[in-house]
Amino acid sequence: MNMGPDAPFGTMKNTLKRVGCYFGQDPDAWILSGPEQIDQYEKDGHAVTKVTGMYWGSELHLFLKDPFYDPRIPIDWSKPYPEEEEETEEEDVSAEPAPKEEIAAETPEPQIDPNAPIFNVRLNEILTEDMWQKTLLERPWPMSLRRKRVVEQLFAKLKSTDNRMLRWEGAHGVWEIAVKKEAHSDLSTEVMDAVIRQIAATEIKVSLTAAVAMWAITTSTTQRREMAVLGGIKAAMDMLRNSLTVTFGKNIKAGEVLPEQRDEMQEYALGSLFIYSTDRVCRVEMMKCDPALELFFTLTQLLPNKAYPNAYDNMEWMVKRRVRAAQTIATILIRDATFRFTILEKGGLTMILGLLQAGGPGYQMLWLAGAAILQVCVLDDNAMQAVVDRGEVVKFFEDTLAALEEIISKFESSKVGDAEAPMMFQVAQYTAQAVWGAAYFTYKTDGRAVKQSSLSWLARLALRGDHLGHHNKRYAMLEFWHLTNCITSALSAFAMTEYTADLLMFSDDKYRNLHEMDPDSPCQSLMALVRSQIVICWDNHDEGASRVLVAALTGVAYLLLHPIDLIGDESFSGIYRKRLLMAGGFCLMLDAMETTVNDAHSRSIINKCCAVSLMYLATQEAWGA
Repeated sequence: MNMGPDAPFGTMKNTLKRVGCYFGQDPDAWILSGPEQIDQYEKDGHAVTKVTGMYWGSELHLFLKDPFYDPRIPIDWSKPYPEEEEETEEEDVSAEPAPKEEIAAETPEPQIDPNAPIFNVRLNEILTEDMWQKTLLERPWPMSLRRKRVVEQLFAKLKSTDNRMLRWEGAHGVWEIAVKKEAHSDLSTEVMDAVIRQIAATEIKVSLTAAVAMWAITTSTTQRREMAVLGGIKAAMDMLRNSLTVTFGKNIKAGEVLPEQRDEMQEYALGSLFIYSTDRVCRVEMMKCDPALELFFTLTQLLPNKAYPNAYDNMEWMVKRRVRAAQTIATILIRDATFRFTILEKGGLTMILGLLQAGGPGYQMLWLAGAAILQVCVLDDNAMQAVVDRGEVVKFFEDTLAALEEIISKFESSKVGDAEAPMMFQVAQYTAQAVWGAAYFTYKTDGRAVKQSSLSWLARLALRGDHLGHHNKRYAMLEFWHLTNCITSALSAFAMTEYTADLLMFSDDKYRNLHEMDPDSPCQSLMALVRSQIVICWDNHDEGASRVLVAALTGVAYLLLHPIDLIGDESFSGIYRKRLLMAGGFCLMLDAMETTVNDAHSRSIINKCCAVSLMYLATQEAWGA
């Protein structure tokens, strides 16, 4: 019988007795079905009457219907997955084969896993009172127990080796459970391992469903880290690699997929890997699988290309793919100093700079990712030391400078739409910070590989950025002084060493023998910035102008110090003091000291720079006395 919701509860015996009433049968009643035979005799001094006859009655059995019954799920005869075979010594093939009887005796019979639930039995008989009472106590099942039983059934489906539909149902069921984050704790290690294994399934439908299930599970920290150890990251990366080389076909055969299925392969794998990249523990596994992030940089490119000529791509998915890959790269390299150092040590700077040079659909987000990575790199001494050791610091400086000029040119020509202007300004700000940092590390390495044209280029950008910030009404809400401040600070960094300071003073050798200033030199741009910021501070009390003024005055002060290593009376002689004095430097420093600056910190630095500059401009060498 089935135990329905209306079945009477109590002891098993009473329940069967009461249920028998529905059938008109009492399991305790016995009815005579034929004539009786009566025998009377005496035994041990007593009269005995023996009545013999045939009686019949009803015997009732209690069965419990399994709500998870599925005849397609076979009994689990083995462990979840076969262990790897141990290496054994080679057998002597020349020996005579063993008799069939001995081989049969040595072959172990399959054993049922006692802990594995059975789902292909529809009815389970309740045999004892203890089983009955246990059944009553468990009903109704709480939601947690129901989920546990569902997960057990899904696990059994995932282990099916010869039924594709069962494996798909198992993966899809895990996905449905994983959508609710609170249920992730019900997913055992074995279930997550089974999901990961199905990502590599030859049936694309099963593989995709398992991939999206893993994506949903990765939102929980504990399960995410466990899946990373189980091989989830490797499985996702393998799917990404396969997506670049799959064969497309209308009639889906083994190894063939539809174009939209290829897009789903990349979407699900990139989605889970992006979440993995946010976790410090998982990034360790990612570094093992792809230490140079070559796969992700490939996915930021326009496909197909020479490396992947058959990589079909549609415009809608192309943008999403490139952006998600770039976001994953940025997440890893911004958060993880070890990964960042490893990438740069192995020559990954070229690939990062390539993001700033990207074109095609979605290029703005690639620029943002690349600029954000670079502005973090210049704040990491170990990472930048790797760049310096590889001799790439000047390339770093020049490529970021070229990218910054392209962005400023877009703003100058009003090619940046109002909607994308804030994001593009963020790109420009990050890039300007990278230029500043690259200039600092170039100065630290003596800067002899820097070209004079690069510094003139840098100086012109400083003036263009300053003009853009104060004369372009369309982008008036954007604080372009941040860009001007970074660029001017980069110029000041180059003023710290004698070689690059000389490049700042002269754009042409013909002015070296003259006392007048080179009108096209980067130093003239520094002086022009000082003049313009003084006017702005007087008129608007602009905080940004005071920051730019600080950076420009610092550069001028360093130029007046050269040669820096001189002390005592020798320091009264300077290489560039007479030229700067004749260019109006003395009066300019006085004006800077008198200008209105509200920020106390900036005021203090301005006073110090002007005082030092005036002191050196007042030396005997400068006045020619």
